[in-house]
Amino acid sequence: MDLSVTFWAKRNSNDFGYILFAQESDDANPDNSFRISFDVTGNLNLYVRLNSDIILSNVKYPSDGDNQWHHYAVIFEHGAAAPAVY
Repeated sequence: MDLSVTFWAKRNSNDFGYILFAQESDDANPDNSFRISFDVTGNLNLYVRLNSDIILSNVKYPSDGDNQWHHYAVIFEHGAAAPAVY
């Protein structure tokens, strides 16, 4: 599975962690799923599960919590060493 997602997000200092995008299978078979979220510390998280392989990327952006709009691009290519986040 290759994945490319771009989006705008605006966070303020009172935000809790939340999921921005998700595509997941049922709980009995969670293979081939992905999730993009912000956690409570301001990290942008990318979780990808392909078959039994799990890739997790945490990226800290210094602009998080400044109550301004920011553009994000997340690119995941199967077989790449790590996802790219811009």
